[in-house]
Amino acid sequence: MSTEPLAVAGGTVIDGGGRTMIPGLIDVHWHTSYCCAAQSTVVTGDVLEIAIRGAMGSERTLMRGFTSVRDVGGNPFATKKMIDAGEIPGPRIVPAGPPIGQTGGHFDYRPYQAVPVNQGDSQWYWYSAGLMAMADGVDQVTLRAREVMRMGASLIKISGGGGVSSVYDPLDVSQYTEAELRAFVDVANS
Repeated sequence: MSTEPLAVAGGTVIDGGGRTMIPGLIDVHWHTSYCCAAQSTVVTGDVLEIAIRGAMGSERTLMRGFTSVRDVGGNPFATKKMIDAGEIPGPRIVPAGPPIGQTGGHFDYRPYQAVPVNQGDSQWYWYSAGLMAMADGVDQVTLRAREVMRMGASLIKISGGGGVSSVYDPLDVSQYTEAELRAFVDVANS
């Protein structure tokens, strides 16, 4: 096979030594912050450990062929910033930021004894660290969605049903009211 047309068109010729090259893969359901830590670490660790593990895992993600990932939950913003600046290797990240769930929903990992919630109490650690978020009612949904967009999210990830790793809800339940879902859509549209 001749490589002459590529060279003439300004393309780069790469001798693959008989190997096959494919375009970069895109993972549309990725978690930079959760990918490289055991769930027990996500529950009991700290944000620095989670961030470091995610940053270190970004190079492995890239080397598996994923040149882009849609990060649908966590706090990948520092890792994204460093990848974009060329400071660490990793895929292009399209971030959703912290996934938003309701009380008793997929991202409610608070201790069982954390009910009732007192408005004067500080946020649970992972919510204040931006690893996940909680919103109940139209006003909170609007606020949390706006906060996530302010962090730099390109999309909003909500939990509209139970999850495989949920504590308090089965996989097949519906969550959020129609009014709450409309509030998420309104923020995304704006």
